[in-house]
This record gives sequence, C-alpha cells and structure tokens, in this order.
Amino acid sequence: MPSHRESTARKPASPEQWVVFATAYREHGNLAEAARHAGISRSTANRAIKQEDRYPLFRRARDIAKGLMPEGVKDYASLGIEASRAVEDFAYFRRRYFGRVDVPWADHTAHTVAQMLASPHKEFVLVNEPPGVGKSTFWTLDLPAWIICRDRSVRIQIGSSAQTTAQNYVQQLRREFEREHPMLASEDDKRKGLAFDAEATLVDDFGGFKPPRGEPWTAEQFVVKQLEDAAKGQREPTVRALGRDTKFLGWRGNLCLWDDLVDERGTKTGDAREDLARWFAKYAESRLEPGGLLVLQGQRLTPGDLYEHVAGVEVTEYDDDEDSDGWGEPVGRRKKYFHIKYRDHYVEHCQGQHNPRTAPAYDPRNPEAGGCLLAFAILIGFVFGAATREPMRGVLIGTIAGIVVAVLLWLVDRRRR
Repeated sequence: MPSHRESTARKPASPEQWVVFATAYREHGNLAEAARHAGISRSTANRAIKQEDRYPLFRRARDIAKGLMPEGVKDYASLGIEASRAVEDFAYFRRRYFGRVDVPWADHTAHTVAQMLASPHKEFVLVNEPPGVGKSTFWTLDLPAWIICRDRSVRIQIGSSAQTTAQNYVQQLRREFEREHPMLASEDDKRKGLAFDAEATLVDDFGGFKPPRGEPWTAEQFVVKQLEDAAKGQREPTVRALGRDTKFLGWRGNLCLWDDLVDERGTKTGDAREDLARWFAKYAESRLEPGGLLVLQGQRLTPGDLYEHVAGVEVTEYDDDEDSDGWGEPVGRRKKYFHIKYRDHYVEHCQGQHNPRTAPAYDPRNPEAGGCLLAFAILIGFVFGAATREPMRGVLIGTIAGIVVAVLLWLVDRRRR
C-alpha cells in the first residue's frame, strides 16, 4: 500500500504547464501568480528560474513564450540611468551596446542628424567621408539603432545601389533588436584597441522590440514594438530596405539614409551620371515626408558624380512670415543640401602626434585637438600587417605611407596659399 507521502507527491510539470507558466510570468512578472495559474508549485518555479540549467523543459518554454509574448516596452520616463544617458550620448550608446571605440566625427555627425531630424522642415544632408572609417556601419547600424531607441515611431528607409545590400543592412540591424547577450569583441580587436566587449543589449535597457505576431519582422522590413500611446498610429514599417534596382513608389519615411549609392554603374559615362541624378530626384527625394530628413552619404568617386551634383543644387528660400499666405515672399537662393565633409588629412591642424594608439583623431567639435591622415595610415598598416602575420611590417608601411602623403598634402596646401 503506498505511503501518504507517495500518494500526495506532485507529478513533474508537463511541457504545456511550463509554457503556461513562462508566458504568464513574462507577461505579468508575478512568479507566485504565474505558478498558480500553471499548476506548478512556487518553489519549483523559483528553482527553475534560478537554476535553469537543471530544467530543460522550462528553458524551452521560455523560448516559446518569447515568441508568444514579446518583451514589454519600457516607457522613456522609466528608463534606467544607463539607458537615459545612452539616448542622449551617442558615443556612450555605441560603446555600451556595440563595444565601439569613440570616433569624434561619428559622434558629431550623429548629433547633427538628430538635431536636423527634429526640424519641422524637410532637410537634406550630403556627407562625404574618406574610405576605411566605418561609415557604412555607422549609417546603417549604429545611427538607426540610436534613433529608434530615442523614438520608436520613426520610419527609416535604408537605401543602397542594390536591394540585396540594403536588406543585408536591415537584417543586421534587426538582429541587434533580438540580441539576448552583449556583443563580444574578438581578442585581437581588443588587444589592438579597436573594440571592447559591449556592456548590455538593447533589449536589456529599452525593453522588447519584436512586435506581436502578424507584424512584419523580415530582412526587407520590420516594425518595432511601439509604446502603447503610439501603437495605434504606426502604419509604415519602422525600417525598410530600398535599392535602386527595385520599385518603391508609395513608401515614405521621415529618415531616409542612402549609403554608397554611387557606384561604377552610376559614374561610367556622362549619361549614366545624369540618369542617376534624375532617378535620385524623382524617386529617392520624393519619398521624404514633410518634416523629414534625407541623408546621402558616401565616398567621392569621379568628377561630376551624384555627390557633386546635389552639392550644387539650389532652391528658393521663402519668408516664413506667419501672416503671409502660401509660400510667402521669396527672399533668395540657398543650397538645398547641408554639406558635411571630412577630409582624410587636416594639414592645418596636424600637430605631429602620430603614435597609432595615442594620437588624437580629428575632432570636428574641437579642430585644435589635432588628428591627421598619418594616424589613420598607421592604423591601416597595422591591420594589414596583422592580417599577414607581420604587424611590425604593417606599422612601418603605414608610417612611411602616412609621411609621404602628409608631405605631399603639405606641399599642395602650401602652393595654394
């Protein structure tokens, strides 16, 4: 005859019970209530959470619950100290969530973009940077992630010369909103001072981003979970990938980021350059909503390319007199695009500090702080040397190349004066 203890012992919780518990606990955060609802003892539920390695059924149920009940959105007023700082400080945001080393031009550009995005007028920005500074990562990952964390209702278009390239960017950005563990830098990058281990994930500090089932969450487009008050008005995807080789009439955004749109196809002939300029004005620029911001960025390739073309476009400026009807009175002409450009070497600010680890980078907020091409050349040479397992050779090559270019630029600059 079974003992009283044997007859009253609980049966192990079934997979279905663990799913009910994990879903309820994820939704309400009340362990006792979730355990009661699932028919699991409170002590068992508590042990499963603290010692999840011993409870494989709970781990599986937790993963299922994440799909059924995405992480709740954290209201901006309830953000922690670190998250509150991150939405205001782009350099801190990059380091905390992506392990990036602070780059002055990126921090300056991010805050400039945020200010212009807040303008009530349509704004157009042209940005030219030298190669090898991480501009695509900045424009298609770090900056969009920061903007979304600041305002989930934003509608971003990430465009490129090819749809597949744009989709790769969007897919990488989407993965950061799913990340469960902080990003880890390679030991090689940490040793070179090129990256750090991230301190947290975006979900940790800002709550869930993955929307309820039925909302798009693909490599082509996705919607992030909205704050309750804003959810009703969100119709367009939060992020959408666009390529010159696709049709996207009817799709609009209030932040349109075109990355390296100019390629060999668009610069091969004069007709090709004109075709690209016409296409950009007809399709890309026309998709910008009132009060939105369009950014065209990339490296100059040839004379007369799209970057040079838009830099020369002028528009009529009108008086903003509130008492006037329509456009008001024209008051003059101005450049349509606000032009941000970073040279690879600033001769006038070079202070001769060329140590690859300690030399300051050019800082547009404080040009007198120094920084020049030589520091970049040494760094590039070091990476090249490390790749070929001869780092010192790379440093020497970078140093010599930097000195040669610096001297040539100094001579050119002197002849111009």
